[in-house]
Amino acid sequence: LAEQQILYARAAMERELGLTFFESGVTPPLLSPAMFESEVAPFLQQIFEATTTSNSSRPHLVIGGNTLGILDEMLACDPDFIICPYETDQTAFLNHLGKRDRPKVRVNMNPDALKTDEPDIINKELTRVRELAFECPTAIAVGGIVPYDADPEILKPHI
Repeated sequence: LAEQQILYARAAMERELGLTFFESGVTPPLLSPAMFESEVAPFLQQIFEATTTSNSSRPHLVIGGNTLGILDEMLACDPDFIICPYETDQTAFLNHLGKRDRPKVRVNMNPDALKTDEPDIINKELTRVRELAFECPTAIAVGGIVPYDADPEILKPHI
């Protein structure tokens, strides 16, 4: 599998496209942290090593779910960007990142807060996530997935 991913990624790189690896199939709790460490992390590291052209041009790694238990293995790949999923202990996740220069991190909001018709709930969630992000030097964004049943008119003032 790693060899095929590397071939595909190199083809994208030849076209000067950036690389983002979305690994939703390994999202905890689909795999345990021990299984991720033994069965997935070595292949991800192989892929990242083979697709990194410089220290400033590194692939992104997007894994959702409760990723706190696999964060060290994710960081071992040295991605340029990761997400801090809502489903994980976000405070512990961001504290674990410490004061490092990389990766940049997007702090995800609770998607249920975006399905309400009450602006106060949305504002409270935006404030919560923004305050978390301010504590992390590499946090570059606050966001996440907008649920399909969220009312776009309610969200417009927050965009």
